[in-house]
Amino acid sequence: MMIALIDEFVASVKKQGTCTKFFLDRMNRIYRIGGTLKKILFLLSSCPKIVNRSSGFAVFRRLGYHRALISYFMKKMFLLGVTVAACSAWAAEIIIDGSQGQTIQSGVDEAKAGDTVIVKPGRYPEVVTFKTSGTLEAPITLKAEKVATVLVDGSDPVTGWQKVAKPEDVANTPNWKNIFFAEVPEGKTYMNVCLYEDGKFCAFAQDPVPSDPFNFDKSSEFMPVDEATYSAESITDPKYFIQKDPHYWDGASVIVWTANNNMMYRPIWGFHPETGTINYQSVGGFIHPNRDRFAVVNHLDFIRKPGDYVVKQNPATGKNTLYYWPYDAANLDAGKVTFAVRSNGIKIANKSYLTIEGFELRGHCGSAIHNGPGEFSDTITVRNNHAHQAQHEGWAISLTYVHNALAENNIIHQIQLGRGIGVSGARTTSPDAVLAKNPMIRNNRISRCGSTGINFYGVIDGKMIGNLVHDNNGHHGNGLTCYLGCQNILIEGNDVIRSNMAVTMQQGDNITVRNNVLIGNDPNGNNTVVAASYSNNMTNVTFEHNVMRDANSSFHLMHEMIGYKIRNNILNGIFIWSRQNEGGVVIEDNLITKETPGGRDKSYAENNTFELDISKVFVDADTGDFRRVPNGPLPQAGLLDGGRKVDLHPQPQRMKAGD
Repeated sequence: MMIALIDEFVASVKKQGTCTKFFLDRMNRIYRIGGTLKKILFLLSSCPKIVNRSSGFAVFRRLGYHRALISYFMKKMFLLGVTVAACSAWAAEIIIDGSQGQTIQSGVDEAKAGDTVIVKPGRYPEVVTFKTSGTLEAPITLKAEKVATVLVDGSDPVTGWQKVAKPEDVANTPNWKNIFFAEVPEGKTYMNVCLYEDGKFCAFAQDPVPSDPFNFDKSSEFMPVDEATYSAESITDPKYFIQKDPHYWDGASVIVWTANNNMMYRPIWGFHPETGTINYQSVGGFIHPNRDRFAVVNHLDFIRKPGDYVVKQNPATGKNTLYYWPYDAANLDAGKVTFAVRSNGIKIANKSYLTIEGFELRGHCGSAIHNGPGEFSDTITVRNNHAHQAQHEGWAISLTYVHNALAENNIIHQIQLGRGIGVSGARTTSPDAVLAKNPMIRNNRISRCGSTGINFYGVIDGKMIGNLVHDNNGHHGNGLTCYLGCQNILIEGNDVIRSNMAVTMQQGDNITVRNNVLIGNDPNGNNTVVAASYSNNMTNVTFEHNVMRDANSSFHLMHEMIGYKIRNNILNGIFIWSRQNEGGVVIEDNLITKETPGGRDKSYAENNTFELDISKVFVDADTGDFRRVPNGPLPQAGLLDGGRKVDLHPQPQRMKAGD
């Protein structure tokens, strides 16, 4: 019967005229002399490649026959009771060469399950959207031919620059002689224009001037509101808002930090010189007149130095105008000043069984790699990519609504306002919420994000393993976060250095934080918490074998705590604050190297060990050598396997071409 099947297949292939007579005769011969199915599959996998140009670009087929004939052959064998696993050799390699005018999208459109789209080096200014899923046995792979040689660019050069001719053209701002202007598309604002000059960050104009313009939202540098006159819709400050022109603040915005730790961005709608009052859309009911603070942004008078910009709407034309003081005016006409014109680089679009590998993604005003709410995707792999130079409030790599996500060996750097890598299911603690299952985030390097480096929201059975997260110092610039109903999470072997808080949690169950180095962002140990657990309904949390340093204290725990275990760590102080009680916390066998102000740690002295001389604990903590000193106190505490060395001053890195 098998020989009859082969005869039928050969006849069909001959009719199609796609394979050589040599190939057909050899396949026929293998079976007629008693060959096995394994042998014929080997022949199929080793036959010569051919080139199909039917789609206008080269499609290198590993087999010399059409996909339809393979399907025909497989179905016939299935009917005969022959089971054959999917064979990757039947897949296609689709080669995309941008220098020939080809787009990545054209290759993705052509791809079917099992295919690999290989992209040759070059710049690709496009948004790539998957339209087809792979399968578990035959995923679709989109990859750069060589790592870090393919740029999926979200930005374009700003064109049409003109120099400001006279001060009246820019409301007599003092630095008018240094300012150039150009039109940008409708919808571009100071918050999403993402301006860079020759790869150098540019900052929107702000007052007070921030110490780090990239992390502009440091509330401690804002101005206090006047407690007596402040409201949700207005700020009155006759000492600051001293101008006489009621239109002086037209086009500017105010950033209000409310004491529930939110940043509210509001255009200034009105200005009343007689009282020194500005009006804006309400910031809601969470104001705290004795604590809230504000800054004013996007005003021409705040362009004070090279790299500062303002985006204003022109009432006469309805278009937006970008005003900019360049680092080097020669870069303007050279096309080296760029702005974001595409929100995303690669959109998963709720498809499944995909691999995205080896790309540089730059200059987006949204997620570089994006999946959004909708039908859950399954088995998405994102590896060896580099996302940077972006401005948005989302994730650089967004794996929202993905089961079995894998993000590994990616580099993420300089995402103003935004986050690094995020996995999210339903963002609710409802019992029937669908959680994202089995994500693995490992060996990524994330730095200079305005918000958290790695987020789990509504995740079950997730892992964050071996990541380096450093210098995230924006308003919500934390290290690692588990929020909104996460369950069964392992956070292990990560280094988190100089972020606002290394670990934050709320609303979850069964979280283990093990063998991490968690370094605060204040070497003097003032007012910074290394690990925080904001615990609405947080239960069964274990911190063990971690090193925590350079902060005011190691733990800030709130609300009722059930099933907490803090053990075998090396801590620079402990602070426990519960709105209910501390009865659900076990703190034992920790080595404490600093007393929290007020001495509260001494209440745990019976079950823990104090050693304030750090030289008796680590080989050299000041240089990041957290190996234990031989014969030191409480040797079982600290990192596993005797500790490790950590680079306390890591620098942002790029993928190396060809990695």
